[in-house]
Amino acid sequence: MTVRLLLGLALAAGVLSGCGHDAPPTPVEDARISLMQYTHDQVNRVLVVKVQAGEQTVQVQGVEVVSGAFSGTGPREYDATVSPQHTLDLRVPLGDPVCDHALSPGDVSVEFRVDGDTEVVAEPSGSDTLATIHHQECAAQRAVEEIPLEWGERWHTTGSGPGLVVHAPLRVGPVTADTAARLTELDGSVIFVPEPNALPLALSAGDSQRLDVRFRPNRCDAHVWETSMGFQFAVRLEVTGVEDDVLVPVVPPRAKQQLLTRSWQEQCGVDR
Repeated sequence: MTVRLLLGLALAAGVLSGCGHDAPPTPVEDARISLMQYTHDQVNRVLVVKVQAGEQTVQVQGVEVVSGAFSGTGPREYDATVSPQHTLDLRVPLGDPVCDHALSPGDVSVEFRVDGDTEVVAEPSGSDTLATIHHQECAAQRAVEEIPLEWGERWHTTGSGPGLVVHAPLRVGPVTADTAARLTELDGSVIFVPEPNALPLALSAGDSQRLDVRFRPNRCDAHVWETSMGFQFAVRLEVTGVEDDVLVPVVPPRAKQQLLTRSWQEQCGVDR
């Protein structure tokens, strides 16, 4: 099924040089459309549709992602104007990945509504971004179905001041039948370094393990909190039969994030 990004666009009338009459609508080709995702958009799971106006102003009225690769999205309405030679980022929620849909960049198109007409731009710049997101999210979803990963409830701290340590249990498994994997790494963030007690960890069918993860500050300057990915930890798995490593997000619940924040302040001697 083709991915269509439905953009309601009305191209504002301009004034032709030397006369007061409205200019004819600017063709869609005059506006450049590209797809991308900034770091903070990864956290919020949204896709950015970048609209770059040409010689005429573009008034954006709405945008919707309609895709066989993602479900649960709806129309997003906008009332914004893109001035000539300027750009505007439109954020569209991705929805949930539909993993029995094989999405390729060639499936992606952008459908414009321009003055009541519909014009389509096939495979816009950056259309491989959506396919990459879909591939990564589905790989992680399949991995979690076969190798459950979950933070336990009993987090605690030892020590105090710079010597304070946060201990967190990460439950792994039970691994489903006919599955084997190797847990190679727990990726940290700009703010925190997680240190599991036993990696790499080989996993066979039926295995269950509990890792003791100790957190320490990665940096102690308050500017690190400007990032939107301070708690975006991820497990790296080598799954038998899967060509690439699988990166599975393991984001602590809100209450544990608050514990990490308070601990960071004590460890670093910084008041936020």
